[in-house]
Amino acid sequence: MTPEEHKKHDQETEQAIIRGVEKYGWFIPFFKSEGGQPPFGYTIGLWQTLQHPELIMFGLPPQSIHQILNTAGLIIKEGSELPVLTRYDQLLENSDVMLLPILAEKDLRGHFGYGLWYNKGIFPAFQIVWGDTANRFPWEAGFEERFRAYQPIIGQIPKK
Repeated sequence: MTPEEHKKHDQETEQAIIRGVEKYGWFIPFFKSEGGQPPFGYTIGLWQTLQHPELIMFGLPPQSIHQILNTAGLIIKEGSELPVLTRYDQLLENSDVMLLPILAEKDLRGHFGYGLWYNKGIFPAFQIVWGDTANRFPWEAGFEERFRAYQPIIGQIPKK
């Protein structure tokens, strides 16, 4: 992509984000697997419109991530809270999820590019982590190794 094409792409994406947030309250960009990193998507706008931390999710197909993040956004918009650092069974069929606070600025900068642009800097965020086929999380004993590469943990895991 030439510098001009990249600039045009960024401008088009920024306009799509603004329109999406105005219409729905949030926008969800999706990023394909690249450089050994799994695919991921995140919200943009939850912080500005609903004063709720943004959300990010890794390793599932784009349609699944989009559906889960949208469902989470609707739950928040309706005034309910998503539990943090505890199992939650209302976002993913056949598996619990857990929201982990993202505390390191480097993790925000490394994954939320357009979110940083939209929010004009650092903002709070949670990672939505999903369980394996036995509903175990990556930090739990027996977690299926075949899923580990799909879900880097950038949030703070619960203390034992």
